[in-house]
Amino acid sequence: MSVAFYIELDQEDTDFETFVDGKSIAHESEALTSFSKSNGLKSIEEYVYQDISEFADEFEGMGMDVPEQMEQWFDAEEGIIWATDMINTLKTKNPAFSSKEIIDDFKCYLEIFENAKKVNAKWHLAVDV
Repeated sequence: MSVAFYIELDQEDTDFETFVDGKSIAHESEALTSFSKSNGLKSIEEYVYQDISEFADEFEGMGMDVPEQMEQWFDAEEGIIWATDMINTLKTKNPAFSSKEIIDDFKCYLEIFENAKKVNAKWHLAVDV
């Protein structure tokens, strides 16, 4: 199974591409979370919203009770700052898990956030399973 983090906008009709592979970030999400926290950055999980109802049957089948999440949207400017900080910190600190693919995914996020700002779109991350 391959998991990916992608950007979901609060506007469906945009004149720009919103696709990001996001698999390299998802693959190293635990390391990125630890890295983010140790460097004073927000972690990916802080920006993720997933409609759990689409997975409710699977969770119940595993005996898990998953609380409902409140949908949260973030300003594009916050995304720009976050992606820029992640790129710069990954390049500066060069942790063992970091790769060109991770930085490229964050650069794609950054481009989407910059375009989202132009159309006043808000965003959050979602998980593609």
